[in-house]
Amino acid sequence: MKTTKLQNRILELAKEILSFPCAPFREQEVQRYISGFCKKRKIPFHIDDFGNLIVPHSPEIPRPLYFVAHMDHPGFILEKAPVNGAAAALFYGGWDPDEFKAAPIKIFTPEGPVSAKAISWSKATGERARRALLKIEGHAEAGNIGMWDFDASRVEGETLFSRSCDDLAGCALILTTIEHFWNLNKKTLPLGAVFTVAEEAGLHGAKYICSHKNLPRRAIPVSVETSRELPVAKIGDGTVIRVGDSRTIFSPEITAFMVSTAKAIHAEDKEFSFQRKLMDGGQCEASVFSDFGYTCGALSVPLGNYHNRNFSKGTTEPEYVSLHDLESTARLMIEMVKSAQKGIPVLKKKVPVYREECGSLGQKFLL
Repeated sequence: MKTTKLQNRILELAKEILSFPCAPFREQEVQRYISGFCKKRKIPFHIDDFGNLIVPHSPEIPRPLYFVAHMDHPGFILEKAPVNGAAAALFYGGWDPDEFKAAPIKIFTPEGPVSAKAISWSKATGERARRALLKIEGHAEAGNIGMWDFDASRVEGETLFSRSCDDLAGCALILTTIEHFWNLNKKTLPLGAVFTVAEEAGLHGAKYICSHKNLPRRAIPVSVETSRELPVAKIGDGTVIRVGDSRTIFSPEITAFMVSTAKAIHAEDKEFSFQRKLMDGGQCEASVFSDFGYTCGALSVPLGNYHNRNFSKGTTEPEYVSLHDLESTARLMIEMVKSAQKGIPVLKKKVPVYREECGSLGQKFLL
């Protein structure tokens, strides 16, 4: 498939943001990159007391879309400096050492990365994490981040591989959308954005935003995730309009709005593809916003090796996504913002009217 200007820009931003190490509660480098992106363009933003970065919408938009992505990925935090080459680390995120063979680990230090491997695992109940004993080949300090030792980004044909697609690819999609509209005006944004922390440790960033009322009540949060590929939601088949996740169903009017927008794109361009699916392989932040009464929705990019898990082999491997799916998601996000400026239609359910017919033996049919 021929690459486009939009796809190239998504890939440029994705490669930049994927280059930064991150883990739950340790998103500072990703946050710093997004802050720099905004400062360079003079885009307003603020960071709340929990570490979430929020880009506000233009105040004249009556029902603003707020795209939401998280800045963390499952990873390690060293608890102490190594002694005799070994140190304990907390691991946050959906990965089970009883089910998957651990891969080599890279510890990121101010002096540069050092190699490590996990030699044993236990539960860290008080820290709400797993604890790994790491064998470390070099100097490291308490608080250093560890990630599986895979390429930050690698493109093979139509596929992007990375140690951390979830959800830095979602962050890249939101930045692409922000940049598109800021380049048109350079004064106001017809959308908002939320970049959260500690999602992989329990959706803590989204919970903080909602419980501290850091988002306008009239905002419409739309989670932008990479979600585990399912048999009914395949990689390469386009962006997924996510009806719900493993815990809840999202607002029908927003789902309908996204579907109608996607259909309009497809009517003009048959290469654009989308899927409307219940992605119940995990939870996303739209569930939290839904709990707090927000009208919300979700988009997702089907993800291979979700949380670095190859489910068929029981091994730990790079995640991967389709470039086509990334582009189709960005296209839909851009068109959603354009349509939302005209007003998001209220979903009105038409009450069905049936006619009755009878069969020869007294059967009644409502048709």
